Amino acid sequence: MTPRRGVLLVLALLLVGCAHSSDTAEECSAKPIQPPSFTPAERLKGVRAVWQQRRHVNASTLEQLRAQAWAMFDHGFSNYMQHAFPQDNLLPVSCAGQDWQGGLGLTLVDSLDMLLLLNRRGDVQAALEQLRQVLSFDKDVKVHVFETTIRVLGGLLSGHMLLADDPGLAPGYDGLLLHLAADLGDRLLAAFDTPSGLPGGHVHLQRGLVPGENISCTACAGTLLLEFGLLSRLTGKPGYEAAARHAARVLFEQRSELGLVGSGFHVFSVTWSRRDSTIGPGSDSYYEYLLKAYLMFGDELYLRMFTELYAATMRHMQVPGQLGASSSAFLLDVHMDSGRLLKPWVSSLGAFWPAMQVLAGQHEAAEALHANFTAAWATWGWLPEMFGADLSAVHPEDPGYNLRPEHIESTWYLKAVSGDPSGYYTGLAAAMMDVLNHSRVECGYAPIRDVKTGAHTDLMESYFLSETVKYLYLSFVDSAPLLDYYLLSTEGHLMPAFHHASDAHASEPDAPQQQQQQQQQQQQQQKDRDDEEAVDEGQ
Repeated sequence: MTPRRGVLLVLALLLVGCAHSSDTAEECSAKPIQPPSFTPAERLKGVRAVWQQRRHVNASTLEQLRAQAWAMFDHGFSNYMQHAFPQDNLLPVSCAGQDWQGGLGLTLVDSLDMLLLLNRRGDVQAALEQLRQVLSFDKDVKVHVFETTIRVLGGLLSGHMLLADDPGLAPGYDGLLLHLAADLGDRLLAAFDTPSGLPGGHVHLQRGLVPGENISCTACAGTLLLEFGLLSRLTGKPGYEAAARHAARVLFEQRSELGLVGSGFHVFSVTWSRRDSTIGPGSDSYYEYLLKAYLMFGDELYLRMFTELYAATMRHMQVPGQLGASSSAFLLDVHMDSGRLLKPWVSSLGAFWPAMQVLAGQHEAAEALHANFTAAWATWGWLPEMFGADLSAVHPEDPGYNLRPEHIESTWYLKAVSGDPSGYYTGLAAAMMDVLNHSRVECGYAPIRDVKTGAHTDLMESYFLSETVKYLYLSFVDSAPLLDYYLLSTEGHLMPAFHHASDAHASEPDAPQQQQQQQQQQQQQQKDRDDEEAVDEGQ
């Protein structure tokens, strides 16, 4: 099967759940969900009951679950477009909008590939016209390089690739999204204009690198590989990918003798500003992107860096038996030089790790860690932002649930690769969707301020639509073939896997192994030299 036919087949499989519902929720959901009106106490009681009475899933209920996930997206997206666009985020309680990255229509751009997956062709056509009219990056605003890359640049590129693969999804599409992506990429590239080649945390969209900023995070610099690499492939300009690759490699070269990296660094001096090694905030998606960049582009450097960092992390950050049986598979923050445990708290952002382990073929380790995060979610009804590794307490300064996708993401990956013969992972996804229904308010979905009280807060981040609901929907359709043709970015955007040089070697079994290794080594050395030259020219 050719890659193009495979892509179209995957999209067809995904769309079958709502094959006749391209525009409205009523056409997809026979029973539209009414907004619940819970008090915080009722909400708390309701979500705990979900975990005590887990839903049994069969063929008939799968159709209902697809419709519920579709309606969940519709409620959040429609309210964003009505009350917030072109502002960045929806305020679901006050039914208003809020700018975060300068008013880039961020939630719409972040949701483009989800509109395509759900076959909302009318919304896709409307989105293209609205973006053509209102989206410009020639703005007097400062944006966060990492967040704008993964949400806006990634959303534009993913939407463009899906439309280019199947022009029938938006007849007459003229490459608008790629044009916007290239303009944004040029402006973001100014962040790398530093002596080290590590990107600053922010850029001004008109004036470039923000002066005086010297501290950024590991994930902020190391999670640009997929978007910048894809932009280089689509535009034929290697400078984007070279800059992101150089930054990822510089971070790796600063690892400690234990093979660990810190979570923050000084941009100009290339020294660590934070020496805590974590899979949570500050570092999380750096590991993920090293693996996914290898899978997407076939660059052996990415695989070598990922393998070494992953092994060091699993060796030094697991703390079995010290904090109770339930903590045996959690990975806790340690000092990058000594391996000393820094705190007995677990960040919910680390729930992405099992999904990454699935891609790396570490299925048993993924199941163990995933089970621990599931236990944490069941303990409090929601998965707290930060909680004790022995599941005895919620961190007093971060006790909420921000509608995050990471555990749902890992649940989908485990379902996809296992086939889920028992229905366990599908049922788990259904339970988490039931919990999220308790966050539904009049104008969207509201995060939980404190899992101990069930009170709401007033901000629906764009990732709720681009990731959280996406992974729920994928859990209720035959979506496993997706992994044969796409990588999903840290923001859940669908991105194509490119032909690897190793694929050609695999089709030539008679070629001497030594010759293949020499060729790969020579190609790698030349790529390193080319990247250095591209970075120097860009500066």
